[in-house]
Amino acid sequence: MSRYLDAEVREYLGLCETLAERYSRGARDEYDDLVQEGLIAVWRTLLSGKTPARVHVENRMKNWLKLRNRQHREGAADYDKILPIKEETAVTIPAHRQLQGHGPDEAV
Repeated sequence: MSRYLDAEVREYLGLCETLAERYSRGARDEYDDLVQEGLIAVWRTLLSGKTPARVHVENRMKNWLKLRNRQHREGAADYDKILPIKEETAVTIPAHRQLQGHGPDEAV
């Protein structure tokens, strides 16, 4: 991530924390996950060339909560099915930058 994009994402940290506090209702583990999901929404919106809005962050957090609730009711759900990452925003890590013994075809 470029320094410019990193700085832009950080500008939205306060919004993500405020919304995460509201939606987590005091559950610390949920709070951390919701902040992360909010920052992912900001990052993806910036990558698409748009300006992030509160609704982008809220929708991502609400979708994550739906996924978590479904997992509690039905067992594990497919995260990629609920919150897919589009191919154009996916990042491929070059082989020389991957951790030894943790390539895509190796079991961890």
